[in-house]
Amino acid sequence: MKKRRLRAIPTLARKSLHRTLLILFLFIAGGSLLWSFSFFISDKNTSVEKKAEKESGVSIRKESADSRVSEKKGEDKRRVSHKQMPEIGEEYPKDESFSLFHFIKRSNKEKAPRDSEKPMLAIIIDDVSNASQIRAIRAIPYPVTPSIFPPSQLSPKSYKLAEKLEHFMVHLPMESASKAFNRMRGTLFVKDNRSTIKRRVEEIRRLFPKAKYINNHTGSVFTSNYKAMRTLYKALKEEGFTFIDSRTSSHTKVGAIAKSFADRYIARDVFLDNRQSIPYILSQLKKAVAIAKKRGYAIAIGHPHKATMEALKRAKKLLKGVEAVYIDELFK
Repeated sequence: MKKRRLRAIPTLARKSLHRTLLILFLFIAGGSLLWSFSFFISDKNTSVEKKAEKESGVSIRKESADSRVSEKKGEDKRRVSHKQMPEIGEEYPKDESFSLFHFIKRSNKEKAPRDSEKPMLAIIIDDVSNASQIRAIRAIPYPVTPSIFPPSQLSPKSYKLAEKLEHFMVHLPMESASKAFNRMRGTLFVKDNRSTIKRRVEEIRRLFPKAKYINNHTGSVFTSNYKAMRTLYKALKEEGFTFIDSRTSSHTKVGAIAKSFADRYIARDVFLDNRQSIPYILSQLKKAVAIAKKRGYAIAIGHPHKATMEALKRAKKLLKGVEAVYIDELFK
């Protein structure tokens, strides 16, 4: 009996060792697969940027170095400017990295809003508040739509920018998750009652009598609140506005609300300048072009940053195969 027990001990030890080695092997193999996948994704994104730069004539070495230096220098400036003008900036959904796949999946069920020989791409520039930004947008050699702030501390007479423009939008401040972004005059909050929201929309109509389209400035909290957003959506329709969802939240309720009114859900597909780097902006523009070719149209949103304006000026070659249009031309 004792001999049997003594023989069993090495057998148990061997089995335990085998299990330990198996677990260790699986752990190492799993880690290697994860590393390989992340490397593949990173390499794929890099190749997209390089291809975009090659097609647009931008030097990757020079622009990458310049953008890193300019971003580093700009960090301190942006900290100061955000303290002075906290309303400037944008909210970006946390799941933005999946947006391209989401919209390509969604695209199979949608048709282009109007007949066109080519797929259409509408580019919107948000946060417009002064004449120099309008001039920069006009310098881009194809149609780009400015989305103009209502009057605020930043620019009390911003509405005058639209008086001589044929193509423009209104960029309406709405409640975000950041208190810093909620300081802009006239920001709509989910706590606002129906009459407050209606008065604000009527004010926007008086200031911008020719405007047809409105999109949200920040607004992740507001667009995610069904009751508040439905009240605003209805008020906008009554004043002849069409709402374009900037999609600053993955929990937006605008799609469901548009459907309840039997309206087309109009929303941003790509943010161009989450990073203010010319190579990155070009790669994002290439994603927008890919969506347009897949679905028939796409909407991209950028901001009046120097890097964005410069990238768009150089990007005409990237638009080969699509028709750049103003937002109101997209839905004629």
